[in-house]
Amino acid sequence: PHGVGGVLVTCAETTEQVLAERKLASERERFVQLFDQAPTFLALLRGPDHVIELANPGFLALSDYRPVVGRTVADALPEAVAQGYLSLLDAVYRTGRPYSALGSRYAFQTSPGGPVEERYLDFVYQPIMDRDGTPIGILVQGVDVTGRTQSDRALALNRARLDYATRLSGVGFWYCD
Repeated sequence: PHGVGGVLVTCAETTEQVLAERKLASERERFVQLFDQAPTFLALLRGPDHVIELANPGFLALSDYRPVVGRTVADALPEAVAQGYLSLLDAVYRTGRPYSALGSRYAFQTSPGGPVEERYLDFVYQPIMDRDGTPIGILVQGVDVTGRTQSDRALALNRARLDYATRLSGVGFWYCD
């Protein structure tokens, strides 16, 4: 009689690989949570067309919660193109040098034909480089400073009115910051 003479079992030890993959997935999840919970607006743009790969709630608020992830900046945010922000992104990607701005005006319509909303932003376009030093994307990071900008402008207007009134009356006032 012919019976089974044995069993050959071939296996590969993959515990380290599985653990490494789990650790990487956990780190990525933690990064996404930090990204989403950041108190500033953040977006990760990929490639020379500036495809929006990640966008946190702060960035989505500036885009009026339109679907932007997976789309190019030019396609998703045409008002940004019209206001020169795409040209700035192009320059950062081309040169590999960051760009920053303080109190930069950004206007957008929440609906076609609707009112234009103005925001003022402090932001940085930080190039992301590969190992060879070639730009592969841009990190957009910033803060909406609209409230501060409006307060500064109101204060300047009040000071100008006070200066004008004191010149008319001949009475001088001193004020300091």
